[in-house]
Amino acid sequence: MRIGIIKLSALGDIVVAMSFLSALKEKYQCQIDWFVDERFEGILQNSPLIDCVYSIPLKRLLKAKDFKGLYSVKKTLNSLKPYDILFDMQGLIKSSLLGKMIPTKIFQGFAWDSIKEPIASLFYTQKIQIPYQANILKRNEALLGVGVTNTQEAFGYLPQSLQTITPLLKGEKKKLLVVFEASKREKMYPIKQWIEVCKTIQPLIESLILSHSYTKEAQEIAKESGATLLPPLSLDEIKALIESVDAVVGGDTGIVHLAWAMQRPSITLYGNTPLHRFELKGEKNLSLSKNPHANYEKNDFSIAKIPPSEICEKIMEILK
Repeated sequence: MRIGIIKLSALGDIVVAMSFLSALKEKYQCQIDWFVDERFEGILQNSPLIDCVYSIPLKRLLKAKDFKGLYSVKKTLNSLKPYDILFDMQGLIKSSLLGKMIPTKIFQGFAWDSIKEPIASLFYTQKIQIPYQANILKRNEALLGVGVTNTQEAFGYLPQSLQTITPLLKGEKKKLLVVFEASKREKMYPIKQWIEVCKTIQPLIESLILSHSYTKEAQEIAKESGATLLPPLSLDEIKALIESVDAVVGGDTGIVHLAWAMQRPSITLYGNTPLHRFELKGEKNLSLSKNPHANYEKNDFSIAKIPPSEICEKIMEILK
């Protein structure tokens, strides 16, 4: 049996979707191929549960209005061997249009009243109805027909990536990965408060600062708190890092979700995103929020209301 999954972005959503792969593979004993935007292919690479990753430069081609490039993508997708089931886990017009280019017996997605862009549902041959505001795990379970099991099995990385990470983790202290960046400022905990967190736990725990776009802020946290600033890392190296540290803390972002999926202790800080919709629970996966009515407001910086002392308390709790 051949199964195709369309989940183009973003990093956190892809990570959560990947957590269903083990159950999907077990149920269908199938080949699984994944269609993703080229920016995020690194998180899917080296997964033992994915047979083929199709990296599509969709955002780049659309931004450049490169119609020749888009036609080339269409030709490639049209030529693929047909799938038995193709799941659109993105639920957008662009992902449903992409799916129509891929030969398949069944094209399954969310129903008109269960999706962010309802027009996308017109392209599906089978439609799943579930409230759009339902928790992301419940929505994925409804679409795929399987639950979450053995989530960490979906994530693999090269031995070279582990070799890069190992020298960064010297010393006897427990290692806490601090993910202070996020895709939006509203999801970022204030730098001054991160400094306070890192300073407070510093005698017992070494904080490792991961950065990508906010280099100056990362340097400030490290300088003012005595934390360790990590060098730039690839997504494959980050997978090796997550598996090697003792815990991860950060905002509602992909790297923190990866800790949950790889079954590592984690704390997720929520601000303007609703906790009930995105919370990923685990025995040592905790969530903190001070806004019970969060609804994606652009000027909602309620994440700052979470006291550093409460974060420190929870860090000690998950590291027992």
